[in-house]
Amino acid sequence: MYIDKEKNIWSYAYDGTHYYNMEEEKLYFYPVEESLKEQSVSLVSFAEDENAVVLLYSNGYFELVDRKTKEITHRNRQLVNTEDIESRKYGMLIDADGDYWVYGDDGIWMYNRGEDGWQHVSARKDSPYVLSSESYVKAIKMDAQNQIWIAMDHGGINIINKNLHTVKYLQNDVFDERSILQNSVNALYCDENGGVWIGYYKRGISYYNESIFKFRTDYLSDFNRINGFTSDVNRIVEDKQANLWVGTSSGLVFINRETDERKIYQHEPGRNSLSGNVIVSMLKAKDGKIWIGTFFGGLNAFDGQVFTHYRRHPDNPNSLVNDNVWALAESSDGYIWIGTLGSGLQGLDPRTGKFTYYPKIGSGFENEYIMSICIGRDKNLYMATSEGITVYSPSANTFEKWLTNKKGTQTFSHPNLNEIYEDSRGLLWVATSEGLNVYDRKNDEIILPVNDPPLGNEIIQAIIEDNNKNMWITTTGSIFNIMVNIDPRTGVYTYVCHRYGELDGLQGQQFNMRAIAKTFRGEIMAGGIRGLSFFDPEALKYNHSTPQIEFTGLKLFNQEVKIDSVYDGNRILPRSLDHTESIRLKYKQNIFSVFFSAMNYILPEKTRYMYMLEGFNPDWLTTHTNSLTYTNLSAGEYVLKVKAINSDGFSNHETSELKIIIAPPFWASPIAYIIYFIMITGILLLIRRQILRNEQRKYKLLQIEQEAQQKHEIDDMKLRFFTNISHELRTPLTLIISPLENVIKQIDNKDQKNKLEMVHRNAMRLLGMVNQLLDFRKSDVRGHQFNPSQGDIVDFIRNVGNSFSEYSEKKNVRQFFFPAVDELFMVFDEDKMSKIITNLLSNAFKFTPEGGRVDVFLDRLPATDEQPAQVEIKVSDTGIGIKDEDKKLIFERFYQVQQKEGQKTDGSGIGLHLVKEFVSLHNGTIVVLDNMGKGSVFIITIPIVQVQVSQEPKVEPVQDGLNVLPEASPADELPVDHTEPIESELPLVLVVDDNEDFRHFMRDSLSSEYRVEVASDGANAWVMIPELQPDIIVSDVMMPDMDGNELSKLVKTDIRTSHIPLILLTARSAKEQKLEGLESGADDYITKPFDFDILNLRIKKLLQLRQKRQENFNPRMEIAPSEITITSLDEKLVRKAIQYVEANISRSELSVDELSSELNMSRAHLYKKILFITGKSPIEFIRIIRLKRAAQFLRESQQTVSEIAYQTGFSNLKFFRKYFKEEFGVLPSEYQDREGK
Repeated sequence: MYIDKEKNIWSYAYDGTHYYNMEEEKLYFYPVEESLKEQSVSLVSFAEDENAVVLLYSNGYFELVDRKTKEITHRNRQLVNTEDIESRKYGMLIDADGDYWVYGDDGIWMYNRGEDGWQHVSARKDSPYVLSSESYVKAIKMDAQNQIWIAMDHGGINIINKNLHTVKYLQNDVFDERSILQNSVNALYCDENGGVWIGYYKRGISYYNESIFKFRTDYLSDFNRINGFTSDVNRIVEDKQANLWVGTSSGLVFINRETDERKIYQHEPGRNSLSGNVIVSMLKAKDGKIWIGTFFGGLNAFDGQVFTHYRRHPDNPNSLVNDNVWALAESSDGYIWIGTLGSGLQGLDPRTGKFTYYPKIGSGFENEYIMSICIGRDKNLYMATSEGITVYSPSANTFEKWLTNKKGTQTFSHPNLNEIYEDSRGLLWVATSEGLNVYDRKNDEIILPVNDPPLGNEIIQAIIEDNNKNMWITTTGSIFNIMVNIDPRTGVYTYVCHRYGELDGLQGQQFNMRAIAKTFRGEIMAGGIRGLSFFDPEALKYNHSTPQIEFTGLKLFNQEVKIDSVYDGNRILPRSLDHTESIRLKYKQNIFSVFFSAMNYILPEKTRYMYMLEGFNPDWLTTHTNSLTYTNLSAGEYVLKVKAINSDGFSNHETSELKIIIAPPFWASPIAYIIYFIMITGILLLIRRQILRNEQRKYKLLQIEQEAQQKHEIDDMKLRFFTNISHELRTPLTLIISPLENVIKQIDNKDQKNKLEMVHRNAMRLLGMVNQLLDFRKSDVRGHQFNPSQGDIVDFIRNVGNSFSEYSEKKNVRQFFFPAVDELFMVFDEDKMSKIITNLLSNAFKFTPEGGRVDVFLDRLPATDEQPAQVEIKVSDTGIGIKDEDKKLIFERFYQVQQKEGQKTDGSGIGLHLVKEFVSLHNGTIVVLDNMGKGSVFIITIPIVQVQVSQEPKVEPVQDGLNVLPEASPADELPVDHTEPIESELPLVLVVDDNEDFRHFMRDSLSSEYRVEVASDGANAWVMIPELQPDIIVSDVMMPDMDGNELSKLVKTDIRTSHIPLILLTARSAKEQKLEGLESGADDYITKPFDFDILNLRIKKLLQLRQKRQENFNPRMEIAPSEITITSLDEKLVRKAIQYVEANISRSELSVDELSSELNMSRAHLYKKILFITGKSPIEFIRIIRLKRAAQFLRESQQTVSEIAYQTGFSNLKFFRKYFKEEFGVLPSEYQDREGK
């Protein structure tokens, strides 16, 4: 049976041939001639040309059936009539020219239709095509290039090219693994992709395609007979006759490309031969000589007849410097450059035989390992070494080392280089041990043309450029073709890389360093350890056939899915996968593998697949395997798309698709979603109902909270009211207590004195109540702060108790203190502890009748496993006692114990609350118990902490807070200025307070010793202070517009007023408030009400401190401005003044006005400021600096007195002598004689 190219069907039966026309749907019949039937001749083959179908019979007879007429138009009996033919089994091929090739057991006959004649094709010399043997012909086929392939029994394959009229013989070669398997070929088949399938006798099949083996390899097997020979090719050169000279590790091989003559030259001791067999460098010189560098064998020059040797002779300076000649290059003038392994660069002039060694000893270039030499267009030598590129300029005789680009911003991939090659563009291609680099010298840029593996990290062995300006790179096992292009707009080079390996016909072993060459024909020769691989870049054949993906199989949970089988109730494949458009899987069947094939027989190992699963990943991915596995895919519809890329990178844009449906589980099915909707709706209704209930409950709670908030705000308003009243009471109390104390001191009438003392006691009691209310308010607003200090708590409590001695005697209540230890040092807050003991003792005395007793006990409790050591303080009384129901509540705020009917309830109900708060600050506890007999016992336990803690700054009158100014320099004389103000005898005090009575009281109290000025608030005071320049300021803190702290900051940060001492008076007695006042710059801080004598003493001490500083200033003045440490505005001012005077010390016209202008101060302010700081007027200040500088010159220099006087600004020598004697007690000349060098 036979199907022709029009898809018509031809079939043969014993009586004739049947023909079915598919277009006409009609059957035709061509009977066999009766003579053929009688001879038992049958139809053996169909063939067809453009116009007819050929019917070939077993005796050589054939007929032509015309396609159009459907009639037999030609019959040929020539082969039947040939007497010497005994074959009775024929086959036929019609080639592209329409000629018939008929073959049988006795040979081949070719029928030329144009000449209408037959030709016998055989192994005879007169045959039109001479075959390899007279063996039986088994098959004839025509390939895609119209070549005739002839399979012969024991004769291999003969390939006839009718256009070139040549015959190529394919025979089995035991040394070539790519030759045909054997010479007995039984069958041939040419597929539509240009491939040829070859069937052997008992040896299987082979496949050939011209795009498979792009490269050919010469294994140099002709020399395998030589003992020890290896085809390890290190260097290749071509001579003028296009012969190849191949340097191997076993000698020099000569190959005549025309005749295939081969010869080997090896080292033969005692004869003119190679000096060594291991050849590592070669050069074909312009004069035709072959220069050969060997490993430890020196240098050879071969002219085709005689070897000339150049070896290292230590005693002869005109000899090789090293016998390891690793690189050779020739200049345009025939000069030979020699690169050695370990001795650097050497040169040889072949005409004179003179060697020249170029590196200078000690330069670092004399020990270089030179791997290759490239002579650039600029005539410089670029050498690949084990430490980067070495550049030698013959014109300048200089060496240069390159490890980076010129700018030093880029480095080569590795300093160990194997070769350097300059291409036609002027780019330097650098072969490193870790990839390929390109150095663009014009742009000073090192480029990594291919940074991706495998070329990015390969050891680059050799580099060459072909005739099309493409680069060929050899690595350890591959050849890379890099096509270089340039963008005409930007001038940037682009690189496209393609890799070829053993599957492409290359030798399957490593290529060698620098073993590459280009012949005159444009062929590329690459040497490796298995021989010589070669190819013509322009003749490379590429596989353009695009593979089509076919789905071949499916696995579920790594088990093959069979057609029409049921898995878990699911019939997945009703037919083969390739004929299935979609598959449906259950939700749990979501781990599966899909297999496919590219149906490609041309290097299928290099076939790559691109795939995408729509609905899962949106991008195309690449794989080298022909299967894909997916796991745990979610329910949904997916489309698997796959396409193939053939061995040469060509792809079919058409994709094969398979739809994959994964059914959802029940909980994700439509019925489940309906159920979910009903459930969610019900839940939302329940939630809405609950939210409404919660909102109603919230509204009720909000109403309750608002009512509580209103009550709290009313309570807070009341508390703030009483607190403000308490603050306001402190100033009137000051005006009551301070004058009252003065009156009590002065009155002699005992009766009146007792009454006044009663008034004083009640005023102090009122002050205590005010302080207690302020403490309570602070606790309510922001809590109390624990201010630790370390001291003897035994002595502290004893002193607090002693303050109740007078009260104890008046009330006739006995008081005792019983400490169990003599002393106990621990950390506690003195203020809080004092208030704790005072409150407890005050309550004890209050509720203890006459004749009663109040005791204080102190004991140290030892540490246990559960708690640390503690101090226990007990305050007991024999008073009225406390009921049990009240003991739990007495520490609550505002709680008061209800007395018996008729008894008055005394107190505010906040004292014991504050006691509990203060004890808690000490991490302690307080409880109340009944006293034995009657009364109550309050027991306090506090942990003992005996560590050093940072102490709170103590509020003391400032005694050393003002720094003594640095010593100044000698001064000079200025004309006396009589317009400067003269200070009064009494110091001036400025009192600042918003209470008019307090201002009158302070004026009256201080006027006997001071001049007093007053201001109603801080703002008015700041207007007065710069002009008034008081000697000291006494200011209240709480004032409208500007409080005392703000005023203090302004005074202390203004250069005009920073020297004025300032005392703050306030009703705010908390320690943190004192710290705030001192941090603002105040020199002292006194709380109201105060003892006037203490205030007066503080004022006097601050004024005495100022006077002491002025007295200390002048003796310490030295000309050493660099030693001044800036710690205040005053010192900054003095330093600046000294620097300006020193800079202008030689100018006699320097005046106070100029100095005040430089310091940005008025003349009057400068006068007061300098006088306050130094005790000197500005004129005296300048004069002292001049005199001190003059004294220094007199000690240190050899100048005359008059020169020094003028140099330090004294225009009058008489005044200079006068003031110098007043300052130092001697005349300048005497001082110079005594102190000078």
